[in-house]
Amino acid sequence: MRAQLQLSRTVLFPLCLLGACAQVSTTQHPIARPVAAPAPVVRNSDALVALVDGQSITFATVETPLIEAGGTQALRDAVLDERLSDECARRHVEVTAALCDAERTLLLETLSNDPREADELLRSLRATRGLGATRFAALLARNAALRLLVQQDIVMDDEGLRATFDTLHGPKRIARVAVVADLPTAERFLALVNGGRAFGDVAAELSIDASGPRGGILPPMAALDPSWPSSVRRAVFALQSPGELTLPILDHARYAIFLFVSETPASGVTFETARADTERVLRHSRERLAMDGLARTLSSLDGVTIFDRRFDAPTP
Repeated sequence: MRAQLQLSRTVLFPLCLLGACAQVSTTQHPIARPVAAPAPVVRNSDALVALVDGQSITFATVETPLIEAGGTQALRDAVLDERLSDECARRHVEVTAALCDAERTLLLETLSNDPREADELLRSLRATRGLGATRFAALLARNAALRLLVQQDIVMDDEGLRATFDTLHGPKRIARVAVVADLPTAERFLALVNGGRAFGDVAAELSIDASGPRGGILPPMAALDPSWPSSVRRAVFALQSPGELTLPILDHARYAIFLFVSETPASGVTFETARADTERVLRHSRERLAMDGLARTLSSLDGVTIFDRRFDAPTP
């Protein structure tokens, strides 16, 4: 959807920043050597990996496919770790076990407010992303290092606090969207809906947005929520009552039409009462954005000489 209408919300934990650490030790450690990471296993090409009906599969059989499947990302992670280690040393900061614990706690809180559900989601996340003990520990230490390096540059301003408070406690609107390639299709869409067909049914047929198959339904949005493009928020909150439609809105050579579905009222919590929590949420949000930017910069392969061409990015 972002490539079309830029409706996608900011991801809470970018993949390159995700991490958690099991059984973290209490000793300090350099970022390039994550806490509690198992010692690397040195393999030779003849090492036995598995037996299939009595036939051996050696490490040589799976080595190149493994590199093709994830070698480029593993190399970028290693490059990032080396550069983070150098930058931490230059600034005289060090990643500790306590900081890794804090990253794990923050990740769990982000996944769910329910501890049991958070643990289950974390297990699912690890399985989905293929994050075993070594990669998980490295990712957590990487997060801690990135946060150390960006936290002094985070600016907390009143505008950001007000927007965050509105996102947390302000009224929320549910809307549907349809994105089409040209104005004639947009006009046809409106004619069908105004003629009595359900917006969701027509969106499922004509919308080229990722939300199309589910009838164009969008997650709740607040009027000041910065994770939604301002053009989207303005369009949705300009509608006066449920059932109203916007006119086709041109965006990146495509046309978007919004339907106001419903609104939930504000929570009633005052800004001063929620100020501490609002500041925490805003700080974490801005830290994540800064961490992601720094990670992208430091993981660049510019200046890296690759001797094993299997680690080059795959080409079609």
